[in-house]
Amino acid sequence: MIIEKEDRNFLILISIFVLTLFLTFIFFYPKFDIEKENNLEFTSNISIDEEKNIILKNIKEGDLILSKPSSLPPYYSYLGNKNKDKFNNIFFFFFYYNLFDKILIRSMGEHGYWHVSIYTGNSTLNSLSIVGVEQEKLNELFMQGHYLKILRISTKDEIKLKAIQNANNHLKRQDIYYSLKNGLFVVFAYSLNLNYISRLDENRLVCSSYIALLYRDISFNPKKHYDYITPNDIEDSDLVRVILITEKEGLYYAG
Repeated sequence: MIIEKEDRNFLILISIFVLTLFLTFIFFYPKFDIEKENNLEFTSNISIDEEKNIILKNIKEGDLILSKPSSLPPYYSYLGNKNKDKFNNIFFFFFYYNLFDKILIRSMGEHGYWHVSIYTGNSTLNSLSIVGVEQEKLNELFMQGHYLKILRISTKDEIKLKAIQNANNHLKRQDIYYSLKNGLFVVFAYSLNLNYISRLDENRLVCSSYIALLYRDISFNPKKHYDYITPNDIEDSDLVRVILITEKEGLYYAG
């Protein structure tokens, strides 16, 4: 089998990328850090129902939610209910969880967050995933399966409303597609502090670049085109502030 030059270069780049991730994972495993969120109050020993009420009381339409798996059992339960046909095999899930979450995803950045959604109201989240633009409910099952960080964007209300309208339109039309290849390029560029590596596939994004597309009237990182925006670019942007964090020790929020 003859491998084309373009494909060969892509395989070499991906091999370097995977090696970089493994080394990052081994030597610089990210820890959950709330030092810069010292303006938040800490609440512990609360039920999942109380946690949900606090979240819904604090979150507003247009806010962003960064999420990552909390631990294997609750995340397996969450995905099993969400995708019954794909995650009903515990051995497949164990491989998926450890490969993507423990090695690949958590090694992509110092914060360890790997998925970002926009809150569109009525306990509903909108995001881009492998299956396309989808909706999820901010319910007990979702919260048990994830650690969450809620971000508020400093911008005009009309820009937030426009972003929500864009999200609902893309959900209806299903005209935005997910690309793992683009995601690898985007994260690799971020890890090397580059703004551009290669031409990305058109009309194919990842969760963070999808959010940047919804909010095209603002820029989370003025040095980057929206399709190169990562979750870390969003979290580190001067336009956002953290209003709530859930973690295994408890809940941190503005009060």
